[in-house]
Amino acid sequence: MIYLREAINEDRDLLYEWVNDPETRRASFHSDIINYEEHCRWFEKILMDNGELQYILMDDNVPVGQIRLTLEGEDAMVSYSIAPDKRGQGYGKEIIRLIQEVARDDSDIHRLVAQVKTSNIASISCFEKCGFVEEYHQYTYETD
Repeated sequence: MIYLREAINEDRDLLYEWVNDPETRRASFHSDIINYEEHCRWFEKILMDNGELQYILMDDNVPVGQIRLTLEGEDAMVSYSIAPDKRGQGYGKEIIRLIQEVARDDSDIHRLVAQVKTSNIASISCFEKCGFVEEYHQYTYETD
């Protein structure tokens, strides 16, 4: 059975391991390695913050991914990742589908928004297959 459960204190180290996976770092807008102390402070904050909803995707009793909603008015920003050894098995679409159910049941959330690097083809595909629509492109130029 595949389902979402709310994150708990015991998930801290697992999420730390996942967030520093090289592929996860490449797909992130902030690609630097996260240090453990910073992660612990962040994790403690999101567990207490009503504006952050952190979930763990479970396949029976095995954690296979994480997804977070950051509430911004009536929007909820979506951020997710799948455990490195579970990628390519359909969990990306499933985690998005399940968070859509959470959002539909929350009267304060009217729109889910995801920002994805153009190089992250797998996530783009998952979001599109779940009904997300691309609204714009953002271009950057680095002077260094």
